[in-house]
Amino acid sequence: MLLVGLVSCGRPAKERTTEPSPARLVCDAPSQAFGRLEQGATLRRAFRVQNAGDLPLRVLGVENSYACSGRARDELLPGRGATEIEVSCDTESRTGAIRDTLRVRSSANVGGDLTLEIKGEIAPRLGFDTPLVVFATRFGESETRVVQLTGSLAASASLKLESVEESGLVAVPVAVANGERLEITFRARAVGSRAGSLRILTGLPRPTELTLPFALNVEGNLRVEPTNPYFDLNRPAPIEQTLRVESAREDFKLRAATVLEGPFEARLERLQPRVYSVLVRFVPARAAPGVRGISGRLSLESNDPAEPRKEVPLFALGHAEPAASVAR
Repeated sequence: MLLVGLVSCGRPAKERTTEPSPARLVCDAPSQAFGRLEQGATLRRAFRVQNAGDLPLRVLGVENSYACSGRARDELLPGRGATEIEVSCDTESRTGAIRDTLRVRSSANVGGDLTLEIKGEIAPRLGFDTPLVVFATRFGESETRVVQLTGSLAASASLKLESVEESGLVAVPVAVANGERLEITFRARAVGSRAGSLRILTGLPRPTELTLPFALNVEGNLRVEPTNPYFDLNRPAPIEQTLRVESAREDFKLRAATVLEGPFEARLERLQPRVYSVLVRFVPARAAPGVRGISGRLSLESNDPAEPRKEVPLFALGHAEPAASVAR
């Protein structure tokens, strides 16, 4: 038997070709933290960016942030090519935490623009060791807080109080080994919560002054429950609330409970020494027709030196029954 081998003599098949991937700008570490720097220090960072595609792309520019600016070392990137975005930030005009973003624009049609982030904290050359001084005390009592100067200029400063927005607050500069500190004393003369700031001259050409915010919370002797009485006008009459008024003073006397505003009436009763009840009732006949939300004010007059006249807000909501239908 004769075996004949057959061999194909045709042309080889064409090699398959793949399309080049589109240009795309990427960054493996788009966020950098620089930690803590003193005001005025040089802050520069470099972000390595790469063209993740096969086709070339052009870096069209960097949109800067408030304090940071950037530029690309190379504008034209070949496929798989890389460059650096050099970023510099102003630390002279800013203090505290910063978190800035910069937008890198490119000719790439895939992935859009690239966002870079730089974050950290800038410590002032001269400042205080606390951003806010808080006092929480009782009426008539005093508290003192000590605030220390910080920064490279602390030893050169000579502090002087320029102004204060609170009559019960006194700030006195005191010399110490490494500069000066402030001893701030607050005497509580009025009940309630307030806030403001101290303006302090430094004796330096720059900064010429510092601002130190403060918050005050003064607790009185009176306690009223509930603090914000609410009246549901959709409930059947009589619509009323009983307030409990109590004082820390042994000689406390609640002399009057008077409605200053709104369709309400009040009746005062002594329960025991230092404790009173005030019955507050909504009066439909005194309310304007068609009104759903009604506000009022109740005045409590006593012998308390901290709050001789304390106002309590009143609020009613809903549809009040007509005066004629209210049970007598």
